[in-house]
Amino acid sequence: MATAQIPSVGRIVHFVSAIKDPDDSTAAPLPVANLAALITAVNPVPEGATRTARKAAEKNQKVSLTVFAETKVTFRQNVEYDEAGTVPGTWHWPAPMPAEDGA
Repeated sequence: MATAQIPSVGRIVHFVSAIKDPDDSTAAPLPVANLAALITAVNPVPEGATRTARKAAEKNQKVSLTVFAETKVTFRQNVEYDEAGTVPGTWHWPAPMPAEDGA
């Protein structure tokens, strides 16, 4: 059984690029794609949360990201998690890489 990952500063994740950059109305549209991103901040879990609520909040926490496109680096704040990785403007964990034969 896989252990749930918890977002923390320095972790590498995927950012689902938006069709149009919501922070820059003059920018050219970006193709929808998974872009490499680095977590630079994690929004805190509310004080006094129950253990169950804390675990749910840790999994779905909003984060700040540095997003790396081929020719551009952007910064995003309060980015929501999308486990499926299909909603533009969200982040998700990269899929695990399969083991190579003979490894």
